[in-house]
Amino acid sequence: MSVILVEGGVPLMGSVRIKGAKNASLPIMAASLLTGKGASVYAPDLRGGAALLIAALAARGVSEIRGIRHIRRGYSRLTSRLRALGGRVYMG
Repeated sequence: MSVILVEGGVPLMGSVRIKGAKNASLPIMAASLLTGKGASVYAPDLRGGAALLIAALAARGVSEIRGIRHIRRGYSRLTSRLRALGGRVYMG
């Protein structure tokens, strides 16, 4: 199964244009910040996967996002774009 590994807690620089249901990611980001460490999670769909990526970038530690077929299909060059902002993201 393909996964994305995200090392969080790294300051990001740059700008991102937000589209779509951005409010869905807020509870996930809050939960990840409260745990204080990375997590192993499953991406249920495209928007949910994107929200989990954002949460993983904010969390401390390394998070593993499984079930990434929606993310791979929906976002071209995602890992390189996140790396350009300073994110430590690895797709396997």
